[in-house]
Amino acid sequence: MTERLRGEIHRPRGGEPDGRWLAALWRLERRCYPPGLAYSPEMLAGWLSDSATLTLGLWSGDLLIAAQISELGTGHLITLDVDPRFQRRGLGRRLLRITLHLLRRWGGHRRTLCEIGAKNQASLALHRAEGFSIIGLLPGYYPNGEDALLLTRPLGRV
Repeated sequence: MTERLRGEIHRPRGGEPDGRWLAALWRLERRCYPPGLAYSPEMLAGWLSDSATLTLGLWSGDLLIAAQISELGTGHLITLDVDPRFQRRGLGRRLLRITLHLLRRWGGHRRTLCEIGAKNQASLALHRAEGFSIIGLLPGYYPNGEDALLLTRPLGRV
């Protein structure tokens, strides 16, 4: 990868969401997911204004190319998005590892969990390689009726 990437951590203090982050996340969501599966701007705005939410981003210039949103209060991983043009470069793995470390350090969590589309083989492979185990099936979890798998991972070895 020849691009120079910049990492940022967004921790809201409450109030209105950061407009730059909101616009960039909405564009990234639309590049990563089809209509109906991408989180809405309203949902993203809610997370970006919630002080219990942690958002990590990797930027190439003014373009957000990867992001991880998680809940510090619960240790829940909400979404991990990598622009399709930048996938298979280890960016998702990098964000996931940093997020796991911060959930343990800042959130005090011993365990994390996330939902992944049952057909999303790339994400499942990444999470399994990073120590996640499948603990359940969530039938019809997504708006299109697709099932999700519930995964968990201890955070003691981050």
